[in-house]
Amino acid sequence: MHDYPRKIIVFRHAEEPAHENDQRLSPIGRGRAGYLATYIPRNFGKPDYIFACKPTRQGLHPLLTVLPLFESLEGVPLNVFCPHDFHALIARSIIHGSGMPSGKYAGRNIVICWHHSKIPALLASLGAEPGKYPDPWPDDDFGSVYVLARDNDRVITTRYEMMF
Repeated sequence: MHDYPRKIIVFRHAEEPAHENDQRLSPIGRGRAGYLATYIPRNFGKPDYIFACKPTRQGLHPLLTVLPLFESLEGVPLNVFCPHDFHALIARSIIHGSGMPSGKYAGRNIVICWHHSKIPALLASLGAEPGKYPDPWPDDDFGSVYVLARDNDRVITTRYEMMF
């Protein structure tokens, strides 16, 4: 637990258009993504790292959701190397430094935007308290933001509602 980040902020990608094959965000989703660029730093501090699951032909939504945040912050890396099914790998990389310099993320603010169907497993892999998040994630929940923070040897899980 000594390598645990200061905060891990996890949320679902913004709203997508009604057309299933449309990779863009809906107008409401674009507004939410823009709002996140100020909401995250104002409420949780400036992120040190931003993660979104790897874009595919079927989905750019997580990347498009964090892009305004990334563009508003100078020098903050955006990582999109991990496919959405590899949530355990991203958790191991962040918490234990697997494949990374040891302690790279310790004491840092980490932002993660993911596909909603995989967020419960991602939260579990990050050590979130069981029962403190929905499983499965509701299809209509675009506003929940979960913050994980270490308190001694346990991870405290707090839910925030992004009012947009």
